[in-house]
Amino acid sequence: MAAVIKENLEKVGIKVNLGEYEIATWIEKVLNAHNYDIALLNGFQGPDPANLTMRVATGGSLNIMGYSSEVVDWNLKEAAKISDIELRKPYYYAAQAQLAADVPFVPLAEVSYIYIFKTYVEGMDIENPGKIGTGSYALTKLNF
Repeated sequence: MAAVIKENLEKVGIKVNLGEYEIATWIEKVLNAHNYDIALLNGFQGPDPANLTMRVATGGSLNIMGYSSEVVDWNLKEAAKISDIELRKPYYYAAQAQLAADVPFVPLAEVSYIYIFKTYVEGMDIENPGKIGTGSYALTKLNF
């Protein structure tokens, strides 16, 4: 992904020097020292939207861009107090609207998984969208 980004930026006149680091160095340079112009961060986001707090809340452990918004913080905190999914939605929608207005980061890709299994197999993650991690919420069931 970094090579593609580099190539695209160079087409518009932006010179890019890629740096690839082992995780401890990356944490020190990016998370701690904020010593970068562009950084890539991977990992899945779901299935619970509360995970967004790590990436965009003020002081979030993966908030590498140092983003801070009272609107986003308040909505994430209020949503975290509620267990009912339907009652949480307005808070996450409000946080999402603020993030769309501010654009503190740009998601470039999403990982999707494909599980193929016989129709008599039961209990697969795909049968629990939004309940189990590893991106299962974005899966499509194929039966053969």
